[in-house]
Amino acid sequence: MKKNVLLSLMFIICAAGFSQEFFTEKTPGFKEYVMYAHSYDWGCGVDFVVCDAGVTINPAELKKEDFSVKVVLTDAEKTDSARGRTQGERSVLEVFPCDEYGQPLTQASRYFALKLKTVYEDEFSDLFVRSVFNSKNSIYMLRIENRKLKLKVTKLAGIVSPAAEFKIQSITKNGVTIKYASWNPPQQAIDTPLIIWFHGIAEGGDNPYLPLLGLKATALISENIQKYFPEGACVIIPQCPTGWLETVDTDMFGMRVWAPVDIGGSVNRGVDKARKFTTGLNFMDESVRNGTYEVPEDSETNTDPDKKPFAAVSYYTEVSKAMIDSYIARNPYVDTKRIYVGGCSAGGYMTMNMLIQFPDFFAAGFPVCEAYPDSKITDAQIKKLSELPLWFTHAKNDETIKIETHDGPTYERIKKAGASDLHYSLFENVIDSDGVEIDGHSSWAYVLNNQCEENGITIFEWLSKQKR
Repeated sequence: MKKNVLLSLMFIICAAGFSQEFFTEKTPGFKEYVMYAHSYDWGCGVDFVVCDAGVTINPAELKKEDFSVKVVLTDAEKTDSARGRTQGERSVLEVFPCDEYGQPLTQASRYFALKLKTVYEDEFSDLFVRSVFNSKNSIYMLRIENRKLKLKVTKLAGIVSPAAEFKIQSITKNGVTIKYASWNPPQQAIDTPLIIWFHGIAEGGDNPYLPLLGLKATALISENIQKYFPEGACVIIPQCPTGWLETVDTDMFGMRVWAPVDIGGSVNRGVDKARKFTTGLNFMDESVRNGTYEVPEDSETNTDPDKKPFAAVSYYTEVSKAMIDSYIARNPYVDTKRIYVGGCSAGGYMTMNMLIQFPDFFAAGFPVCEAYPDSKITDAQIKKLSELPLWFTHAKNDETIKIETHDGPTYERIKKAGASDLHYSLFENVIDSDGVEIDGHSSWAYVLNNQCEENGITIFEWLSKQKR
């Protein structure tokens, strides 16, 4: 998720049809290239390319200024070569002869490697090009040329990425289907904890690699985080086809309401009146809105109408819980007393949603720039949340999810309710690993880099100690 993060379906559509394969290891065939994609704080960067020139090339002939590397959006049905709309050009930092795996050589070789400039400011660094001109049938490819060597390489052999270490699966519950990526520690030791991470609004769709790489979620299996768990930690990263913010509540036309539309509560109060009116006229049967929604016991007695949890329960609640239960059943070594849930933005909303709906299931939660409106959380729900270990994270300059309407007051209410293990990392802005200021909504970078700290304890060190 890069600059100008918007709560818009446009981004979801853009990468939904991505169909390229990811590998932990791959070599190019005759006149083919292999792209290497890694997670950065701002998104997924294509930073390295290994090419088969088809002929032997001497090291002296390889000069970076002679190469042209263009980004091309190609029809997903014709992935044999980069034929399509040229979107932009990548800057070559270095070129050198190598073996088929990209290891540098000093002698002549038919293989050569290109190191590409991969920075936040260059939108074409990102494998998942977000463009209104892109479509769900277009994928990112490269056209590599060197006129002096009369060389052109356009056929992609595959993409090498840490994301390939994850297993991609899907699950259906009551007609609702989601895909998810999972990773198991190699030792599969008894009492292994489980981490669930929910992505943001821009990573939804039908491509599970997008939430893995677009939000640096692959960091969850890195040594920087796994080192705190002696037996390792299992990881599940689900993907929502639309948005976690889609709720079980419906408007007067039977359309499901999205959580952010009713931050102040006034919209749903009007919808509720209209719903009663239209139901009386037999215009809309009440069964349309039944879903899995259950009104909390105290909601009718709460004197503050803004605290009534309309438009708060995610439509994907049941299938997400089924995903977790199914995973645990298939991996009995998972410690059911050490299940942790976190997520950012819309995924932060889903984190809060799961904690509220299943307060006795999770050992701890770590919501980031969470999009769950405080006005939708009842006092009874706050009381239950106060009994859970929680660590919130946000940046003050976040223009997408406002602190004052979301985790700011929620944190204070939980604290006032008597929480004993409550933490809040609040940053002025967001600076990435290269020292560049990026979008203020991207505070998940601090979490996934394990940079949130309190009293000398980092967020994942803290998480590893939590047990229900």
